[in-house]
Amino acid sequence: MLVKLTNCNDQLKGMPIYLMTEHIVSVFELPTDAGSLVTCVYGIRGDTWQVEQGLNEVIDIINGRLIDVR
Repeated sequence: MLVKLTNCNDQLKGMPIYLMTEHIVSVFELPTDAGSLVTCVYGIRGDTWQVEQGLNEVIDIINGRLIDVR
């Protein structure tokens, strides 16, 4: 299944990211320098994407329980 997430990397902030769920290995949060958390999606080729959606929201999107309409 193809899912749409929103990039939060400084250079691509706000741009959509379309990922095949079959290529996602893990989803996790990391602390930022500002003290907040950023959600990261790790892929099978070793790529990591930082996304605007929170961890639970990303998991719901991947599992088909939430459709991102932004």
